[in-house]
Amino acid sequence: MRHSQNTEAKRRIGALTSSLIPYRPLTMALSGGTTMDFVAKSLATRSDLTVVTNGLDTAASLTARQLVHVVVTGGTARFLSNDLVGKGAEESLRSYHFDFAVIGADGISPGAGITRHSSRGAEIDRVMLERAEHKIVVADSSKLGRAHHAKVADIGFVHTIVTDSRADPAIVAALRKTGVTTTAVVVPPTADDGRVRFG
Repeated sequence: MRHSQNTEAKRRIGALTSSLIPYRPLTMALSGGTTMDFVAKSLATRSDLTVVTNGLDTAASLTARQLVHVVVTGGTARFLSNDLVGKGAEESLRSYHFDFAVIGADGISPGAGITRHSSRGAEIDRVMLERAEHKIVVADSSKLGRAHHAKVADIGFVHTIVTDSRADPAIVAALRKTGVTTTAVVVPPTADDGRVRFG
């Protein structure tokens, strides 16, 4: 069911996020999740990337064009989310230094930070962010203002949040006060296919 929710917003978030990644040889971490699947599809045409992921769907999307060098972590598979968690995944990620990490989120709140439903998933995302120079979080606007029990990081720990233009302007303003860059994409029927930037 999650794959059918806010599909157009997630597709555009994926396209915008991929445009933030410079065209040069880079090593990236990508988490799993439905929004991340659209990020992966947008990056699949790149031949200059090495991507390490714990998301099995993410890996499948990245390998569709056979251009991206894809590394899948070890770990224990979670059947509903189709990703890998646990010590094996964490140790694999800690052996890398990433130019960029892009993770999803179940909740983004100025007070509670970046949160997940699962503590095991949150730990994987935390390691990805810790090992990366540039930290990006992607989430459609339905996730903004929500908080869940498993904390990934404070808002100020990440550099960029990519969401859609239906995001509550008050929440966006509060996020920006922490120093994070919040970028949004216009989602039909709001307007055209352009990009808007809050602030």
